[in-house]
Amino acid sequence: MISVKREELYDIYMKQVNEICEVLDWKTQFGPKEIVNIIANIIEKESSVTVNNDLIEAQSKIASLQARLERCVEKSYY
Repeated sequence: MISVKREELYDIYMKQVNEICEVLDWKTQFGPKEIVNIIANIIEKESSVTVNNDLIEAQSKIASLQARLERCVEKSYY
């Protein structure tokens, strides 16, 4: 599962909207498809706006298993 950092996504989205409006000063609104395309492009290109929860969970499990293994190894030396 991937989570979206909404605050960061919003900041990047607004920056892109402002850039578009500067170039196309006649543009007064965005249609649903334009909005979806802008957001999809941001998510695809900006890895900083997403978090892979599955990867985080897997890393946590690995760390837990490593700690348990280290405890087992310590006990075997005594």
